[in-house]
Amino acid sequence: VAVLCNDPVWDDDPVVLHVRAGDYAELSALREAKRNPMMLSSVVLLFCSESRQLLLHRRADGISRDHKGSLHVFGGAYMPPGVDGRDYDGLSLVLAAAREVREEARVSIDTNALPTMLMIREPLIGFLQFALVGVDLSRRASESAFPNFEGEITRVAFDDLKQRLAREHDWVPSARAQVLAWLALGAPARRNLRFG
Repeated sequence: VAVLCNDPVWDDDPVVLHVRAGDYAELSALREAKRNPMMLSSVVLLFCSESRQLLLHRRADGISRDHKGSLHVFGGAYMPPGVDGRDYDGLSLVLAAAREVREEARVSIDTNALPTMLMIREPLIGFLQFALVGVDLSRRASESAFPNFEGEITRVAFDDLKQRLAREHDWVPSARAQVLAWLALGAPARRNLRFG
């Protein structure tokens, strides 16, 4: 996985992320020593404007290290090129996000039509997340989403969203922040969506 070498300078344009490759054994040892490395991940907030639902990932109890059983968006660690001579995600956080959606929901996203992008820092669990906030799936793609061993697909109707967001303890904090950011941006979509 990619480990940040230093904190980004957020005032820079463009913001440059300096990373190095790290492996699971190294990261586990650093965590045990209470030296939490900041890892880079890519995540996607999926929704279907046709069926008026968010598609979320309920993290598995037995496999997830943090926030077991909580609602999350789809995503995971960015894998930099050059480890073991493989290209992995190349130099693209967008490709990492698309790979994670394929792995966790078994659907493909259009990486040419990009939605709003955010960077969200989760210091308690050591992730800097590159987030694609609001990828609109067709009804067919949404209905074909299928989970993997990392968690279940959870569909939340737009009409139930306010009630679900009020239950903070049910969410991975960054996932809840991404949904709130999507709503604050006017829930951009191919179709005109309205929220109270």
